[in-house]
Amino acid sequence: MCFACNTFTVFDVVNLVQAELAAGDPIAHPVNTSLRAVLFNPWIIRGHRGRLDAPGNQGYARKADRVSPLQTAAIVAGGLVAAAVMVMFTRIVAMRHHIVDRPTQRGLHSSEMPRGGGIAIVVVTVAGLLLLDASAGRHLLPWYAAGLAIAAVGLFDDVRGLPTALRMAVHVVAAIIAFLAYGVFDGVSIPFAGYVPFGSIAGALTVIWIVGLTNAFNFMDGADGIAGTQAMVGGGAWALIGYQRGDATLLHIGILVAAASAGFLLHNWSPARIFMGDVGSTFLGYTLAVIGLLHTAQRRDALIPALIVWPFLFDSVFTFLRRLRKRENVFTAHRSHLYQRLILAGWSHAQVALLYAALALVGSMGAAGIDRGSLATAAAIAAVTLLAAALWLLTVLVEANRGRTATAG
Repeated sequence: MCFACNTFTVFDVVNLVQAELAAGDPIAHPVNTSLRAVLFNPWIIRGHRGRLDAPGNQGYARKADRVSPLQTAAIVAGGLVAAAVMVMFTRIVAMRHHIVDRPTQRGLHSSEMPRGGGIAIVVVTVAGLLLLDASAGRHLLPWYAAGLAIAAVGLFDDVRGLPTALRMAVHVVAAIIAFLAYGVFDGVSIPFAGYVPFGSIAGALTVIWIVGLTNAFNFMDGADGIAGTQAMVGGGAWALIGYQRGDATLLHIGILVAAASAGFLLHNWSPARIFMGDVGSTFLGYTLAVIGLLHTAQRRDALIPALIVWPFLFDSVFTFLRRLRKRENVFTAHRSHLYQRLILAGWSHAQVALLYAALALVGSMGAAGIDRGSLATAAAIAAVTLLAAALWLLTVLVEANRGRTATAG
């Protein structure tokens, strides 16, 4: 390194490559500067020596304890109002240009509905963060680029329709960008086993996680209010975790996601007047999958982001495995998700959305407790496991009661 000018030379980059390859695990290896940070965080090259996650070297994010309650309230109010107003105009445009969601085998609605309202969530989250955390711009550039690419593909699919293969290709590329820019979830906390590292498969598991949640959020966006409430709870959970960690960037992203989702819900709560569309659901799925990587921690526990969105994860995985066991075509449209079955059995959209929000809230409290160190991993996992079993049992009982009522009628 040229210490006189405090910049990197080509030879320094070559040395970093060699160090990363020799380390095997670039997240854990104590090299002076991570190659990943050099490639995706150019501000380091211009004068910030040391690891990206080294103590005292987080200049891209202001400390969360400098964000006052009044500022937080202003961000929430501003994000909510901005999103609500933008959704209102989006609905007018969608109706005028006939950008609508038509009744399908997968859907739970019997009439056409304007869609694309999720674009307000994208705009408010990204624009708000650019205004609030300009110092974090370079660090967040990969997330901005990949998230907006996913949103753009989702919007085009909402308007004209795109092949599934093309959409999936974009999701995979976006996941790889996040992996290269921010690293991996390097392990998971398991009761009585402690922290189990992923080792050499951490990269593959991280990419699968990001692609999986991006699509799971889209699949689960099939009832009035359900995706918006999940995003509101999830954003709030990450805001709390950001506050606990003293990371204003996490705090701001969480607040903006929650506030924008709340503004959208004013138009999407049952009976909905507009749908989120792929533009919003895929962006939210991607953001909630990647946000856990944005904080430069020495250890990234995959359990924390999974607990925050566990209702969507459980419903998606359970339904996929159930259809696989019944030898159904898992790639065709269906109405087999637990939330869909509850609505078909007589529950209202609002009841189901509130149920899933409450379940997510429990998981989010567990995630925040584990992150803070005040809650045992076993307690959080036990609670979520019991609630998952209760959700399945509730669905079966509601369906059975519906069947008896129909027979008696």
